[in-house]
Amino acid sequence: MAREKPTAQILRFKPDPGNARDELNLCEFPLALLSSRAPDGCNKLTFTDKVWDESRQKAVQRSLLVTAPTHYGLPTAKDEEVLLGLIHLTEQQHQFREPTVYFTRYELIKLLGWNQGAKSYNRIRESLARWKSVTLDYRHAWRRSDSWVSEIFSLIDNVTLCEGETQRTIDKDSNQINLPLSSFTWNRIFFESMQRKHFKKLDFGFYLQLETATAKRLFRFLDKRFGSGRMHWEFDLQEFAFEHIGLARTYNSGKIKEKLRPAIEELEQEGYLVPRTREERYVKRGKQWRVNFTRASGKAVDAQPHTRPLDADLMQRGVSRQLAEELAAAFDDEAVSRQIAVFDWIMENDRESLKNPAGYLVESIRGDFQPPAEYKTPAERAAAEQRLQQRKVVELKAKQIENSEQQAVMAERAHIEAIREKLSVADLHKLEQAAMKAADPEQQQALSLPTFRTMQLRLLVDKQILQRYPMAECCL
Repeated sequence: MAREKPTAQILRFKPDPGNARDELNLCEFPLALLSSRAPDGCNKLTFTDKVWDESRQKAVQRSLLVTAPTHYGLPTAKDEEVLLGLIHLTEQQHQFREPTVYFTRYELIKLLGWNQGAKSYNRIRESLARWKSVTLDYRHAWRRSDSWVSEIFSLIDNVTLCEGETQRTIDKDSNQINLPLSSFTWNRIFFESMQRKHFKKLDFGFYLQLETATAKRLFRFLDKRFGSGRMHWEFDLQEFAFEHIGLARTYNSGKIKEKLRPAIEELEQEGYLVPRTREERYVKRGKQWRVNFTRASGKAVDAQPHTRPLDADLMQRGVSRQLAEELAAAFDDEAVSRQIAVFDWIMENDRESLKNPAGYLVESIRGDFQPPAEYKTPAERAAAEQRLQQRKVVELKAKQIENSEQQAVMAERAHIEAIREKLSVADLHKLEQAAMKAADPEQQQALSLPTFRTMQLRLLVDKQILQRYPMAECCL
């Protein structure tokens, strides 16, 4: 009998990981956890953001609610790999002509690069059951044609698994190994989206070789953005991390940067992203941290064209490289810099008024927009800030002097009272006599009035005490 060649004979198509597909809606929000298992009691994920809808000419709040039954739990990072593998199987088998796909777990495991063992077979079964049971609730977040719609569905309608894949038979005519076929059927909503070619090309081989789940998630999300032709993108750091990558919402900005660092470095080392320093990668605009990414031209990152500082300033604010270069060439640097300064001020103080920030910035440069009435130039704001700081310094010094004087008065009062405690009645009487003898005419008149005599005499005696028992001597 001829020697079996399982890989060549069992696979009914030739996988092409470099030419796979990724459905565009699935790239937008995470469908799964970044971890290998869900925390106890966690059976739902929620993501939300706000985008500009051209068809409605207004901003739309999008959200995705992912829910899972307790038995199977939420999808994990490995389940995302399986999902992309199923999409690739469908594309290679019949280009999404039919919703039902026949396959063997052997070929799916082979495609994913997993070990051919019972654990992998069971993991595929678990993943298929999970995708069958998970519900996706898209609210104004599922893209259909040119608008955002709401849809509630599971990605897979049904799964038929043949548990006897290890029972091989040989076709007598072709001498090929046959395995019983399993099958799954895509949900109508997802299947129709793929039929409308609402997908992008995915380098599935590159995706699988990435080491961390965060790097894979980052790659899919950015790859969709770069697919628009714009090679530089900037995002609000928290919205990017929480809503599109799926990091824990308890993280502060410093922790987010720490968690993103290995994934970003991996994509930089693979030549996918242009390397940036921490200061270049993260920019604070007003009170908000922003993160930016630039697509490398290929594996050789050094092949990136030189970017002028003014072009980079525009690109960091969402303007494409080509448009940034055109604007910088058509308008003088001072005019562009002036509009960037006004744009930054609006983003800090009235961001909600800008429905399409990058578009507004471009038009403000082209149309030489006048700044808002309340706007102050950076120089004016710096001068105002300097005056404010100077006033704070003066007020602080005045407060310090006041506090110092109060402390001196309190110390003097404490000293006088301490001396009074030590004086005998006779000594205190002598001080009173000396004080009245030294009193000036105005003080003598106050002493003659019963209402003021006690207070005036006490003040005069206190003065005598300070003269005869100075504080410096007392402290020695």
